[in-house]
Parts: sequence; structure tokens; C-alpha cells
Amino acid sequence: IIAADLSLYAPDYRASERTFQLLTQAVGRAGRGNIPGEAVIQTYQPEHYAVVFAADQNYEGFYAEEIIYRELGGQVAGGRGERQRGCGSGVSRSFRGPAGGDGNASTDWPCPCCHRKN
Repeated sequence: IIAADLSLYAPDYRASERTFQLLTQAVGRAGRGNIPGEAVIQTYQPEHYAVVFAADQNYEGFYAEEIIYRELGGQVAGGRGERQRGCGSGVSRSFRGPAGGDGNASTDWPCPCCHRKN
């Protein structure tokens, strides 16, 4: 995989996660059936945790490291700014919509899969 870490430079707080996902998928496809494979990762940042954990196929290790950075940046899943969708068996729930003009307010809408017309 040539220049495997270029996606780390994207201006997105999920850049590490995207890099990990792409590398994990590519490394996981090495080999066929019972025949083991080998993947070579060329990177400018071989010590970056996304690259290290992807090469080892270590999902738990990546999550443990990534969640620290997400919490520090206030970007934890389910936090403000993330959409949450819920589904109940016939029970109408809501999910967060886009933030209001000041970025602090949220709008609740009925969950599309639970909404019933009378």
C-alpha cells in the first residue's frame, strides 16, 4: 500500500479512523483462503497509531487510542453534533437533527422507521 497515511492529513477529526479502516480492509484482503498473505505498507508516519494498529488488525487497541482523542476534542459518538437515530417496536423515538444557528440547539424529529400515520 503506497502512501498509506495520506488520508491522515485530511482536515477531518475522523481522518485517523478512515485511515485505519482503509488499511485494515486492504491488509485483511492479503492472502487467499488458507494461503497466508503479506501486505507491505509504505508510510511517512510509521509510528502513527492508526497505521500500527491497522497493520496488526488490532481493533480494540485502535478504539482505546482514538476514543482518548475524541473525548479531548469533544467529538465522542453520541455527543453534540452527532446524529443519533433510534428505533423502537412501534414506539416513536427521536433523533438529533442539525444544530441551530448558534451551534448549541438541536431539533428533534420523529424516527422515520417508527413513525406511523393514523
